[in-house]
Amino acid sequence: MYEGFIGLTERVAMLNLILHEFKISIIQVYAPTESAKEEEIEEFDKTIEKAMEITHKNIILMGDFNAKVGAPKEGEYLIVHQHGDGERNDRGQRLVDYALEHNLTIINTCFKKNRSRRWTWRSPNGQHKNEIDYILSNQPKLFNNFEVLNLNYPSDHRLIRSTLKIAKQKQSKTETNGHLWASLEEAFTQ
Repeated sequence: MYEGFIGLTERVAMLNLILHEFKISIIQVYAPTESAKEEEIEEFDKTIEKAMEITHKNIILMGDFNAKVGAPKEGEYLIVHQHGDGERNDRGQRLVDYALEHNLTIINTCFKKNRSRRWTWRSPNGQHKNEIDYILSNQPKLFNNFEVLNLNYPSDHRLIRSTLKIAKQKQSKTETNGHLWASLEEAFTQ
């Protein structure tokens, strides 16, 4: 069930959902490129922090981070799992540090995929392919899969998708009947 949408800036937006009484916030981002001024990058980081302050307990942070996370380094295995690939750049280190600070796992790195199924961005001349789009979450055990979609549309990015399993909380028969009765009573009194 849709709960609310908040557009914080043109680079950060948040969607709050309730799924079978499970509340989750999805923060979508589009990070400045490496050529951006430090002030712009800092403003982007502050906006993400504002979003994190108003989220539900369960969080998905996703989008184009313009970062290369690469393989995990010592002490990072809860954040960057064994399937991180390639070399890390400065923006990637910044993202890993942020994930460590906020106890977020980089979901892309949890699932083994061929290199051809990992890259999310291709340079205009087609010579460089990098994984710069990520899904992070503080609930990594909910995720069943991560994949890069190979759709035919005019963009230098490929879409990423992840599936999660959210179990419906069990209710006692008394609670269920009480909720049903309250719903019926409300419907007939309006």
